Amino acid sequence: MTSQTLVDPPRNRSWKFPAIIAGGALIAASAIGGIALAVTKPTNIERVYEACEGSKPIESYLADEGQSDNSAALSETFSPMLEGVLALEDNGKTLIIQTKGQDDDPLGVGSLVVDCVFEELPVPAFVQTNIRSVTASSGRLSETWDGYEATFGYHPDNGANIVIVKR
Repeated sequence: MTSQTLVDPPRNRSWKFPAIIAGGALIAASAIGGIALAVTKPTNIERVYEACEGSKPIESYLADEGQSDNSAALSETFSPMLEGVLALEDNGKTLIIQTKGQDDDPLGVGSLVVDCVFEELPVPAFVQTNIRSVTASSGRLSETWDGYEATFGYHPDNGANIVIVKR
């Protein structure tokens, strides 16, 4: 009787299993990356706030008018009129513009913030026209466009109040 050593025949390894594992890992990594990007990416309202906060509207206006030589002094002079004019609320879903009344801002410097927000968002012309034409006797009005809602009012003593919400 002869003894035979049995050797397993070599397996024909398939490329499919490693490819499926690699593909699954790639899909999982993409999903995690997408979630991380969605969590860290600023909302459109947050982006507008960053572009229009503080003295940025004054600096932008002066640059547009070719007054960059005087921009530091003028920005320092008019910046106090913009304090508290723009606020970001509700986890980046609400932008509040509260300009000052005529006595506190006789030159209407706060309107530069309104212009900045209208340009950066962008706000359609019909909404801009309705907001700019509101008077104290109009009461509080609202407009909607592209997933946004704006409520707004005006009084000469208190200024314009515009609340823009992403719905």
